[in-house]
Amino acid sequence: MQSIKAIRCTFCNKLLAKVGMVGYLEIKCPRCKTVNTTR
Repeated sequence: MQSIKAIRCTFCNKLLAKVGMVGYLEIKCPRCKTVNTTR
């Protein structure tokens, strides 16, 4: 079974995505325009 991880903006804490398995993800927050990256 795969665990799902919530990706939140580091600035405003808005939920950006829920992912299962990701190597690298870069997503721009629609609320505060901060670019968030995760590995």
